[in-house]
Amino acid sequence: MSNETDPQIVTYVFEETSAANNEWHDLFSGAAAAASLGAQWTMKHVLSNHVSSSVEEWVNAGYRKHARRAKTKDFEKVLTVIPGELLETPFGRVYATVPLRQSVLPAELKRLQMSNFKVNSRNLKGYSAPVTVTLNEDLHMSFGKSVVAAAHAAQLLISNVLAFRNDSALDLWENDGFPVSVIRGRVASPDENANAVLVKDYGLTEVPAGSFTASAQFHDNLLREEN
Repeated sequence: MSNETDPQIVTYVFEETSAANNEWHDLFSGAAAAASLGAQWTMKHVLSNHVSSSVEEWVNAGYRKHARRAKTKDFEKVLTVIPGELLETPFGRVYATVPLRQSVLPAELKRLQMSNFKVNSRNLKGYSAPVTVTLNEDLHMSFGKSVVAAAHAAQLLISNVLAFRNDSALDLWENDGFPVSVIRGRVASPDENANAVLVKDYGLTEVPAGSFTASAQFHDNLLREEN
């Protein structure tokens, strides 16, 4: 049973590189990175036969997440003291911690913030992926909110749709590293597409409860077949 007053939370930490290497995450690359990490977490910890109690509680409570930034020195510290998953992107590194109880978040995470995070407009032009996450353009979500909404969408897509398919689609996507493309637009209803899911927000931050923050859709035609 989940603890509403002291929930389990996964924290996405974005490395903020030095001014000499000014390759900051933008909203779309950041959300895509978080979605890919969310997919990894779902495959490794949620769909496995050895789900820990903390992960099970985290899932049942709705995939609670934080997004934070860290200078390289602090980012390296997080890597050494908190277990999780690391993703290298063209825009910098992103780390997803294991679910941690909010009351006992390590100091290495508590001191990190997302405010004043410098982002740029660099995007992977023409990039396509088997999974597209659409962020609800009407909600005007912040970087941090967009990141966790995208990750939630990818996780729901796996657990609610792809895990029940009888083909190799999920394996092919996993073998390719769970690539995700992110756009802004109208979120698609699952009723309109059997390979889509919709994220309904709990209303804890930024948007009203019941808001649809993101959708995720799977595109079979963009899978890269194994050689």
